[in-house]
This record gives sequence, C-alpha cells and structure tokens, in this order.
Amino acid sequence: MEKGKKVLIGTVTLDHDIEMDNRAFTYAASFEVLKVEKGEYPIYAYVGDLNRHSGTTELGWRNYIGFEGTVVAGNVGNEVGAHSHYHMHVYNYELARHFLEMRESKGLCQFTYNLRPEWGIAIYDFVSKFDNRRIFTKGVVLKDEENITYM
Repeated sequence: MEKGKKVLIGTVTLDHDIEMDNRAFTYAASFEVLKVEKGEYPIYAYVGDLNRHSGTTELGWRNYIGFEGTVVAGNVGNEVGAHSHYHMHVYNYELARHFLEMRESKGLCQFTYNLRPEWGIAIYDFVSKFDNRRIFTKGVVLKDEENITYM
C-alpha cells in the first residue's frame, strides 16, 4: 500500500453552517476563519500513519477531518471570499469517542459522526507502568482489511 494514500474512516455531517477558526499554521499569529457550510465531510488517515501490531490495524495519532469553506477572515494569504481547506487533526481516542457518542453540539451546529463498516471501536485495558493503576482507553480499529476504502 502506498504510504501517502488516504484511507476513509468515516464522515461527519454538520446540520448548520458554522465558522471554524484554523490556527494550524507555522506561525502562532497566523489564522484563517472559514465559513463551513452544512453537509458531509470526510474523516481520514494516511496509510503510512496506521499502526499495525499483533495482527491488528488501528489508527495512529494523526487523523483528520477534511473541512472546506469560504474565508471570512485571516492573515495567511487567502483573501476574504476565497475557498480554503481546514484539515483538523484528531487523535485516535478522540475519534473513538466521537463515533461512540455519534453526536456533538458546537453552538447551534450539530455534528453527527458516522464510522464506516470496515472499522470498529476497541477498548484497551492495561496496567500503567507509571503508577500501577488499571487504565481503560479506546481506539478505532480496522475490522475488514479486504474492504478498506481509499479516498
């Protein structure tokens, strides 16, 4: 598999337009505010970022939600009214929580998360080497490698 290829994990659907503040730029003062229209957006990872161990494939620490919209403010080069993208970084355990809870509200906008059928949620149980406490965490794992969907 090509490491730079994108794997579709699921989607998020927005029921209203929303403004999103993108600060994922090189300089701390750089920003872009996008008006993201209601609709469906992909949740994805790169093949090279998937973790494979003990016969299991799971998401790594770099996963993204691919929003796009219209610039309403910013200082990174795109002018107001221009089309732009915001690929929001999301950790594996955060995605697992989103998919389990299915819905999240941000202001008046409802986000609905849908996990593709070839993916599932795993719960991990281990004892911390730091303080010997029992820890539970969750993650998104690939159930069916034969039917993996690429973008």
